[in-house]
Amino acid sequence: MNALHTTDLGVGERLEIRRRRRGLSRKVVANLAGRSEEWLRLVESGRRKLDSIEVLLRLAEILHIDDLTELIDTAPAPLPREANHDGILRRLRRTIVDHPALRIYDTTGTVGTAQPAALDQGLQSCQDCWNAAPQRYSQLARTLPGVLQACRAAQWQARDDASASLLIQAYHLARQLLSACGDHAMAATAADRAMTTATELGDTTLIAASAWQVGHALLGLSYPTHCKNYAQAAADQLSVGVPDSTCHAALWGALHLLSAHAAAHGSGDTARMLDAARAAAAALDTDTQCHGIAFGPTEVGLTSIEIALITNDPDEAIRLAATVEPSTDYLPARRTKYHIVQASAYIRRRDDIAAALALTKASRVCAEDIHYDPDARRSVRHLIRRDNYLVRPEVRHLAELAGLP
Repeated sequence: MNALHTTDLGVGERLEIRRRRRGLSRKVVANLAGRSEEWLRLVESGRRKLDSIEVLLRLAEILHIDDLTELIDTAPAPLPREANHDGILRRLRRTIVDHPALRIYDTTGTVGTAQPAALDQGLQSCQDCWNAAPQRYSQLARTLPGVLQACRAAQWQARDDASASLLIQAYHLARQLLSACGDHAMAATAADRAMTTATELGDTTLIAASAWQVGHALLGLSYPTHCKNYAQAAADQLSVGVPDSTCHAALWGALHLLSAHAAAHGSGDTARMLDAARAAAAALDTDTQCHGIAFGPTEVGLTSIEIALITNDPDEAIRLAATVEPSTDYLPARRTKYHIVQASAYIRRRDDIAAALALTKASRVCAEDIHYDPDARRSVRHLIRRDNYLVRPEVRHLAELAGLP
């Protein structure tokens, strides 16, 4: 077969193209290569490298690849935190690394202590920005470092429950922004610090909310089994069944939903976890938030779409998307994610027009998501590569938003 040496295709993408041309499922190829289906999925998605010459040779034999350089990266892949090629996270990273006791980067005089009311107001402003601001990535990246720094200084000096609670919330926001931009390593650091502080505080609600943040960080680092086990343990600690408290029910459901998402990568518990999440959503009968974590019927629907994509069923993802479209008054941040996930499903179906339309809808809600969300950027790259003349103007605009040539 002719070699695939398109410069903008990664090894994983070239491998997937070869596999599909041969009409082989991921499971069949993985079994023949002596690896798991999850391992091959990670390789094809570019999240894991081919890790041995023996496996490389075996894959070449299975897929009838004569030129082995087709399965070798010509240049090292960028670190996840540099995926968006800009420095908006630089100050936040420095703030997380720094500490009032060391003052590595902050050398401006003495450490002051802000009043809890002012810190609470600042955090609420950051949360509102992340949920709905048109420039939510860049705006939060500008404002959160100062709030996080002030919260940590307050907790370091006061050592009380109120300052600890505020610091935990600041770390939660940091984790979400870092994960959304692809900096999964620093996101895990922020999540772990929140969990440590919540455990020291002994607050059941904050422990559950922090566990959800840690679970998402683990999933971003490609540890789905650890994510599932962590989320499930936190849910079990919170309650055996759906809790009576609205906030606890939302957290319990969100933890089961995260566990279902992680289980879709191969453990086989997805249906059971989804059923538990649906039970919690039914008990609430509405969409709600607890400590910045959204949960309800809409979130169950969005995660179900993502699970369909993980299990390589774009038709089911599209069918589900038609039944769960968020209302116009739902969180803008989640509405953009709905359109981006929908676009990913259409890309799998090679429906360029529908994919471009979905991404355009996402850009109208928050244009920055096209630039920073890794799934959105990946879909835009696919549309650029296919160069469908029917959507060239739309794709050109999306490429500008994403900062792609």
